Parts: sequence; C-alpha cells; structure tokens
Amino acid sequence: ITVYPKVLSRFSIDTVMCSPYSAFTDNRSINGNKYYWYLNNSLIDSAQNRNFNITNISNTDQNYDIKLQVISLFGCVSDTTIRVRVLPEPTAAFITDLSSGCQPLEINITNQSTTGINYQWDFGDGETSSTNNVTFSKTYTNTTNVPIERDIKLFVQNSFNCVDSFTRRITVFPVVSAGFNISDTTLCSPFVGTVFNTSLNTLSYQWFIDNVNRLS
Repeated sequence: ITVYPKVLSRFSIDTVMCSPYSAFTDNRSINGNKYYWYLNNSLIDSAQNRNFNITNISNTDQNYDIKLQVISLFGCVSDTTIRVRVLPEPTAAFITDLSSGCQPLEINITNQSTTGINYQWDFGDGETSSTNNVTFSKTYTNTTNVPIERDIKLFVQNSFNCVDSFTRRITVFPVVSAGFNISDTTLCSPFVGTVFNTSLNTLSYQWFIDNVNRLS
C-alpha cells in the first residue's frame, strides 16, 4: 500500500470591499503542484496566486465565491472556498453651465450623482460645502493679473460607506478694467489732446466719440 502525502488547499484574501473589488490572493497551500482558481464555479486561472477584480454594478451588496483547487504531484486533490462581499459604489458626477469666464465668475452646478447620501464639495479656493441640493451656484474671484484654475471636487458616500469622487476644472480670468486720462478736457477747435490708456488686463481696444466707434 502506498500512501501519498496530504495536500491542503488554503489561501487568504480580503472578504469585504467596495466596488470595484481588487485583491491579491495569498496562497498558503501545502504540497500543491497545480492550482486552479474559480470565481462562482467558473475556472479563470491556473497560477499559484492571482489578483481578483470584481465590479458590482448593482445598488445592493453582492456575494462572490472564490475557490482554490489544489492538486499534488501524486494527483491528490483539495479545494477551499472563500466568499467575498462586494459593496456597491456610488457614482459621483456633476455639470457646470460654464467652464471659464471673467471674474467675478458665477457658475451654476448641477449634481448628477447617484445612490449617494452624503456629499462633500471642495471648490478649490478654500471653500467647502456639504450641500445635498441638486442645483446651486458658486462665485469665483480673481484679483491677480493672470488666469486662475480651480478644481471642483465632489466626494459622494452611499449607505455602505463606499465613496466615489469626480472633478471638474474652472478657469477664472482676471477682471478687465477700462480707463484713460486725457491731457486737456477743454481746448479751442480743432481739439488736439493726448490720451493716456490706463486700462488693465486688456488685449484689444475700441475707442468711441459720442458713442461712435472711431478707432480700434
């Protein structure tokens, strides 16, 4: 009589995780020669270890069975199964009516997130909010002479404490200020005066005399 050594299938893996589930197995089997990994009874790999990626697209938690079957050099077989629980992930999303503009820039934000119960907004300028309003407005300022970019970040948490995030970038242009001085305001005809343009943050100019465009 020939008695072959015992083969033992044994591994560890995270058992609860928010979707998308991603975890690497720790194969601790004894006397194994071949390894077969199953997900819900479907063979998916024959490596000694593998990374499992599972996405739960439902609104409820889902259970998945991960099984490791081990075969020894002598053909002895052992298998073990661990059930993992994949929690649903909320979807963070929002839109803005504007993505850029001159300061003061008022934008309207519409929250399009799903399955969230808690919301945390970071507007990128030091201001935050936990409003759950579907629509609201936010005003940005820019006191510099160059455009400023602000990232609006939304973090959404569902009833399973799973979190998703979404970001949009807003560009705030500096304020434009039109101004000029004139050397004389009262002269005999023909009037000849020197105009000093004191405008700020400008690219082009249009001059008007009695509301008639005379020069660009």
